[in-house]
Amino acid sequence: EMCIRDRGTNATDILTGRVIPLKLGFVGVINRSQQDIDLQKPIKAALNDEAKFFTIYYPKLAHKCGTPYLAKTLNRLLMMHIRNCLPDLRTRISKMLSDTRQEIQTYGDPLIEATGSKGATLLQILTQFSSDYRDSIDGKLTDTAINELYGGARINYIFNEVFGSCLSKMDPNEGLSPNDIRTAIRNATGPRTALFVPEVSFDLLVKKQIKKLEDPAIQCVDDVFEELQRIVNQLESKELIRFDNLRERVVEVVINLLQECRKPAKDMIQNLVEIELAYINTSHPDFEGSSGAIGAIIDKMAEQKAKENQSHFLQQVQGSQNQGSTTQGKPQTQNANQRTQTQASQQLQQSSNQHTGRDTKDDEGGFFSSFFGSSKKPQNKHTAHLERSHSKQPPTSERSNSKRVLTQVPERIQTASTQPSEKEKFETELIRSLLVSYWNIVRKNIQDSVPKAIMYFLVNKSKAEIQNELVSKLYKEDLFSELLEEASDVANKRKSLNQMLEMLKRANDVLNEVRDFNVNK
Repeated sequence: EMCIRDRGTNATDILTGRVIPLKLGFVGVINRSQQDIDLQKPIKAALNDEAKFFTIYYPKLAHKCGTPYLAKTLNRLLMMHIRNCLPDLRTRISKMLSDTRQEIQTYGDPLIEATGSKGATLLQILTQFSSDYRDSIDGKLTDTAINELYGGARINYIFNEVFGSCLSKMDPNEGLSPNDIRTAIRNATGPRTALFVPEVSFDLLVKKQIKKLEDPAIQCVDDVFEELQRIVNQLESKELIRFDNLRERVVEVVINLLQECRKPAKDMIQNLVEIELAYINTSHPDFEGSSGAIGAIIDKMAEQKAKENQSHFLQQVQGSQNQGSTTQGKPQTQNANQRTQTQASQQLQQSSNQHTGRDTKDDEGGFFSSFFGSSKKPQNKHTAHLERSHSKQPPTSERSNSKRVLTQVPERIQTASTQPSEKEKFETELIRSLLVSYWNIVRKNIQDSVPKAIMYFLVNKSKAEIQNELVSKLYKEDLFSELLEEASDVANKRKSLNQMLEMLKRANDVLNEVRDFNVNK
């Protein structure tokens, strides 16, 4: 401020930066004094006096001094700083413009109060929601996550990985012990011992196992139903977010539609299981049948019996050798070993011939007769007791007062308390083998039919009827105002966003002007 310097002082060295060097240098000015303010000296006159002062006392520095030069210098520095920061500012403002426009779109345009306009808006929203629901199931919805399964892919996962895997891991003989099978066979024979395995026992047991497939199938319907509910709750378009009442009513209508479709699906699946229970098709080409099962079981049991006889005979031979070794010498021992091995081979061959039916001399003691019954079959004490227990007992009042000779009949008779005979072992294995074979046939049928039934009655039906259901329940003139009522803060938020958008546009225009500004003017 040259106005406060002492008279006679030369400030040339200071103004040129020789005393205190500055990067941008010094600019000398003369400010208005209090006397000028009191006398109301004009600004223009003050600027003229300032210019005369520098022309008289600092002629060489006059062009770089004065208030006008200072203002021009500061303006140039500001513009240069703005231009240096211009790329970053333009990027930030452009991003803010894009974000603001997108946010405004989520709130939609202000509704026109005309009834026709509201009806068109409501119909458009319902149509868009129905289309999004179908696309999400068919895998055509583009706005989905890529890090997890969504929509129809989750339904496919339920069919194959959940339901199919569960059926594949189920044990056909789960809950059926050998004693249960023996009991079923005995109950099916009635008061007399059957020569062959009764088919009634097989039907009873296989139906019991088939019935277990119903629960997983019904649970599969519930899982798909919950997945469709999940899709409905995740479909949040910008219009549904805008209208809370409309969103609640749309979700309610769709859930009711899904519940209506779920009941026929469950009924159909129950009918599928009942169809399998209604007729046990033992003539199915994939069913191994009794002939194939009997052959496999006979071979298995014959092999097992031969091994048991061989092991038992070798133990006897070993015992006789141990006794003979204490009384005879080494040569006699070798001869005895040879004789015992020969005898063992002969007895094993006879045992094998007996169980495979090759010995025709004895018609009553063959392998099949031991399985299917014989007129001379010996009975142990407990078996005879069980057979006598089936005979008709006289009423208690007619019984004599003589001492009771028979054993008391128990309240509950269980087969687990008796040792199974060879015939019962064979029949049990036969029933188990046939159960596994027929179970696999029914399991494949259920595993194939249940997903088809769910898709037809639940998924595809809901896709076909969702739009008609929404329009019939919600497109009513008396509901337009209620359904299209915006939330209280939606209009205020839309207004503030529009104001911000206008300010950002003006800021962008200013930056464009700065870019074209010539600082050397």
